[in-house]
Amino acid sequence: IGRQAMEQLLDADQVDVVLGTHSSATREAARPLVEAAGVPYIYAALYEGGECSSVMFNIGEVPSQQLEPTIPWMMEETGGSRWFLLGNDYQWPRRSFELAREYIEAAGGEVVGEEFVPLGTQDFASVAQQIAGSDADLIFPALVGGDAVAFETQAVDFGIGQDTIPRLANIYEENVLGAMGPEITAGMRITLGYFKEVDNPANAEFVARYFERFGADAAPHATFSSHIYDAALLYAAAANDADSTEAEAVIAAMEGLSLSTPTGDIAITDSRHMTQPLYVAEVQPDGSQVIV
Repeated sequence: IGRQAMEQLLDADQVDVVLGTHSSATREAARPLVEAAGVPYIYAALYEGGECSSVMFNIGEVPSQQLEPTIPWMMEETGGSRWFLLGNDYQWPRRSFELAREYIEAAGGEVVGEEFVPLGTQDFASVAQQIAGSDADLIFPALVGGDAVAFETQAVDFGIGQDTIPRLANIYEENVLGAMGPEITAGMRITLGYFKEVDNPANAEFVARYFERFGADAAPHATFSSHIYDAALLYAAAANDADSTEAEAVIAAMEGLSLSTPTGDIAITDSRHMTQPLYVAEVQPDGSQVIV
């Protein structure tokens, strides 16, 4: 969404709330507009953390939640300790790698290489050669969309696929994994705030309703769609508690709000982020995922 469209929503359409699942760059552009309008803004995508605003609530995963417990676990599971960090060149991968390096070194590991590539990169030959010569025995890829698919597809040709160097990824959601294919993804470990395999009653009921309504071949309900659904549920609960859609009343009602959703038991913290379960899934040879 562009600046003009956001201004239309806020000024002409006079929306009561903005629910967003989009990049950090879009969030940074939208935030001053919603602050000026005094409209609640629930940002529902995983991001780098550190956001603070009078009107914003951040309910996606942040790298500290995803990585602090899982990096030492990954090292124990695989016996690996030498990491190569590969990400797109913008603020979310850079902050992820700052924290990853801290957690790796605290666990007795070592970062043997770090590389950032522009968004839209499709030729990973030079990076793959660099990884192959780095003596890395673990890779943490923070690549998005088609870039992730291109890298993992080419990595196999350079002998550095998942079967040779295990991955721990924190943004390879189900649609990206599906585009790679199970022959490439089998064995990868993914840490996110939601997978459709989450074992709780609310999720079982939701997933059943979802596929009943949209069909067995519908795009999988994944972390991005789960958090935007959480955002809608949180806003509805706050507005109902406040008995109002007036901004100040809803914002006050959001503080400390807790719910049970398909994601799990969630709650808004004092910093206007969200406590939530974090899961690690392992991709199976048939492309399915098992939460481990």
